[in-house]
Formats: sequence, structure tokens, C-alpha cells
Amino acid sequence: RKVGLWLERDRLRELVKERTRGMVKAGLLKETQMLMDKAGADWPPLGSIGYAEAVLCLQGKLAESELEEKIVLSTMRLAKKQMTWFRRDVEIVWFHGETQFEQAQEYLYKLT
Repeated sequence: RKVGLWLERDRLRELVKERTRGMVKAGLLKETQMLMDKAGADWPPLGSIGYAEAVLCLQGKLAESELEEKIVLSTMRLAKKQMTWFRRDVEIVWFHGETQFEQAQEYLYKLT
């Protein structure tokens, strides 16, 4: 059984911005520098969203003032690709992630 949760793009962007701001405040650049020192900037996990942009920032290829927006942009691109992929699956029953979360839970509980 498959359930999907969706949000309006503007709301999703807002949540991604909040999350990204928190990651940066919590020390994303410091953590990334530590990982680069241990494993090198080419270490595959540092190619993931968030780390990849932080690496560019630490290498002087991205201004620190642009870091958060670049991470948000990359995340939103990934979200769009994911939605395109999942929309093809006709077995997914979709619910709004904020206004229908309880209905999604009820749907799942009724199936068990």
C-alpha cells in the first residue's frame, strides 16, 4: 500500500528555507570542513545536497551569503524530480501533508 504526502510548492520552499537556515546555524560549514579534512572534498557523501554547496563555499566558489539559497534551490529541484517520478505511480493515494495528515493515518490504519 502506498501513501503520498504533498505540499504546495510555496509552502514546501518555506519549510526547506527554515530547515536550511537551521542547518547552517548548527554548523554545516564547520562540519563540512571537518569531513573534507578527514576524507577529502571528493568524498562521495560530500556530493549530496547541502554538503555539495558547503564544499563550494569553503573552496571559495560560492559566496557564504549565497549558501542558503543555493541549498534551497538544489532541494527544490530534487523535490520536483521526486514528484514527477512518484506521480507516475497510480497506486499511490495522495494526501495533503498538513491538512490531511490524519486522514492519511486513518487510511493506513484501516488497511492493517
